Amino acid sequence: MATIYVPLLTPIFKTEPLTAAELAFTFAMSSVVFVAVEIEKLVMRRQDRRKRRRRLSRCDEAAGKKIAARGREVPCGVSRVQWH
Repeated sequence: MATIYVPLLTPIFKTEPLTAAELAFTFAMSSVVFVAVEIEKLVMRRQDRRKRRRRLSRCDEAAGKKIAARGREVPCGVSRVQWH
């Protein structure tokens, strides 16, 4: 933006100020990309949450079956050998 609107830089870079229509078009196009990336991040977060929930529930079930006899629970992601 400075190369376009700072008077000292305009002749160096041979730029001209954008019209209101050009600025609006530029803003609209950049907004489309921004919104698309935000939607992608939202979808990825939801998928990660679902995977994490499935993994935790499987881990809890497995840990409960293995350690039920001892009366101790193993935190998810920790093997029985590590948990003393």
